[in-house]
Amino acid sequence: MPITDAFLPSNNSTVTVSVGAGVTHGAFPITPNPSGAVDPPWRSGGEYIEVQNAGAVTVFLETGPGTNVPTTCAVVAAVASSYPILAGQSKIIKRAPGDTNFSVIGAAAGPTTLFMTLGNGI
Repeated sequence: MPITDAFLPSNNSTVTVSVGAGVTHGAFPITPNPSGAVDPPWRSGGEYIEVQNAGAVTVFLETGPGTNVPTTCAVVAAVASSYPILAGQSKIIKRAPGDTNFSVIGAAAGPTTLFMTLGNGI
């Protein structure tokens, strides 16, 4: 079994979102890589996202490219078909190339707090 690196969060790369029963969109922060070189925006901050649901409501998440509105995700989260993050759960997921934005919705009114931190490793 291969050894993998532990999750290494990027500096100043956490997005905090208050999630309710309506769809909320946002953009991931763009941060320089440790060498100071400019990465493509989808890699800025890392190729993985640690998602932590600090509330009591299940949250459904989509990541995707942005639209012509900078903080709007091209993919809209839906309770029936998006990726669930259960109440109190923390998961690490990989970002796909082009994923600069997110969309979330709660299973109920909430609100619940969702933390998303960009980084590398799992």
